[in-house]
Amino acid sequence: MQLAQIQAIRADQDKISVGSQISFIYTLIAVDHHRALLSKQELERSKAELNALRSQVENKRKEIERSKDETKRQLDYLHSLNKEFNSTLMARVMLEVELQRFREELVFTRAIYEEECNDLALLGTYQIDVGQFYRDELARAVANIKKDLEILAHARYQEWEGKKKK
Repeated sequence: MQLAQIQAIRADQDKISVGSQISFIYTLIAVDHHRALLSKQELERSKAELNALRSQVENKRKEIERSKDETKRQLDYLHSLNKEFNSTLMARVMLEVELQRFREELVFTRAIYEEECNDLALLGTYQIDVGQFYRDELARAVANIKKDLEILAHARYQEWEGKKKK
């Protein structure tokens, strides 16, 4: 009987021990469920925060693209202004060069004019024979007409010979 009592006492102790272990396990399970619930809530908050951050990143990305487009547009405009400036500057330089050339030509022409005036003053009065001038011009005009008629006669002769050979 004593053995049965010892076994009964031992069974009660085992029962109590197993009961407290089961109670401890249920407590751990409850704690784990609570932690899982907190983790799930934290995960949802993190997802919401991640979505908000993704939205912010996308907004910043769009803003950067707009800034890039605006920068490119401004650079293109700057390049066009630079080209216009260069062409205007080149035109101005060319005009200044031409103006300088005209100034130098004017000085040279004045020097020649004064030299010719001085030469004429040294020669005295110079008279042109108008009659001789017109005779020379008339002789030149007659020679040109004669030459044109000879060319025309030669062309007609060759045309006539071409028709004759056919």
